[in-house]
Amino acid sequence: MDSSFHVIKSVPLTLTFLDTTHRFIKAERFKLKYSLKTSCPEGTPNKDVELYQNTSYRIINEFLDNHIHTGVVYSQKEFNLLGKWVADFDNNFIVLPAVSESVLLPALHAKLNTISHEYSSIDYISLDNGVGLTYEFVSEETEIAQLPDINDWLGDLSFWKTAWWYRRDFSAFDNIAHDQEEYDAWTVNEDQQDQIKAMAEVINIIESEVYKEFYPEDEKKEESGKLIEIDFEKKKFKPKLVPKDK
Repeated sequence: MDSSFHVIKSVPLTLTFLDTTHRFIKAERFKLKYSLKTSCPEGTPNKDVELYQNTSYRIINEFLDNHIHTGVVYSQKEFNLLGKWVADFDNNFIVLPAVSESVLLPALHAKLNTISHEYSSIDYISLDNGVGLTYEFVSEETEIAQLPDINDWLGDLSFWKTAWWYRRDFSAFDNIAHDQEEYDAWTVNEDQQDQIKAMAEVINIIESEVYKEFYPEDEKKEESGKLIEIDFEKKKFKPKLVPKDK
C-alpha cells in the first residue's frame, strides 16, 4: 500500500487584472485554496513521505506569497502597455492567454504541480472572492487541455519554448522578441540567462533547506550557512516585459 499525506491550505491573494480589450483595470482580493497530496511507492519511509510533502508545501507557499500575491494579471495584448507604464513598479507579473479567473486557475494548477516534488500533486485549486463567488478547478492531469501550446499562443519568437506554467521555476510571465535578431541576442545575454537560472535556483535552495531540517546529520547534504539566512526578496528580479522599441 502506498504511503501518502494530504493537506489543504488557504492563502490570501491580491491581484490586479488589466484588460485593454474590455477596457478595465480591477483589483480583487481572493482566498486561494489548494489541495496537496503526496503519494510515494510502497516501502517509502514515512519520514521521507513527510519530507517530500513539506518540500512541496514550502515551495508552493513561497511561490504564491512572493511571486503571485500583488500580481498584475494581463495578456499578450498588454505587453507594450506594461512595458511603458507598469514595468518599473515592484508588483509581480502574471501573463495569461486571456484575462480571467477561469484561465488563471488552470495556469496556477499546472504551475503548482510543476514546481512540486515529483511525488506530489495538486488535486484542486479554488479562488474565493469573498462576496459569495468561488472559482474552482479540478484535474488529475499534468497537461491541462485549457492551456495553449506556447507556439500557438506567442509564436516562434517566444523567448521561452515552454510556457511559464510548465517551467520549474518561480516565473509567471512570458514574452516575445520583435525579430530573430533580438531573440538571438537575448539567448546570449549573460545577465538575462543568469536571472533565468536564479528563478529555478530558489527551488533548489528550498529543497536543500527542508532536507537539512529533516536530516541534519547527513553531512553529504550540508552546504554553507547561507541557506538558513536566505532572503527570498533578493532572489526576485524584474522580468523583461517587452523588447525595447527599435
